[in-house]
Amino acid sequence: LEVYLHNPWLTYTNGLHRLRESGLAPDIFEDLDERKFTADEIFETCTILFGNLIPLPHPQKSWSKFLRVLKEVVGREERQWNSIHKRFTSWIDVR
Repeated sequence: LEVYLHNPWLTYTNGLHRLRESGLAPDIFEDLDERKFTADEIFETCTILFGNLIPLPHPQKSWSKFLRVLKEVVGREERQWNSIHKRFTSWIDVR
């Protein structure tokens, strides 16, 4: 719930939770439940999650281009169980 309160754009899966608990997650993931992420941190998180499937444009240069490409990347991924909404959703809510 805490991740959702600060970063509702991310589907916080059980796998991400276990990764954080194990101490193996990238450092940026430690702040997911502490505060709202900046555009740079959202970019970094998406880059970590999706690797280089398609190079993401940086949101500081063009937020609309970033969202358009991110929507394409997210559309290729399997939906994940979202425990807040109690249904499968995309990794990232790009609405």
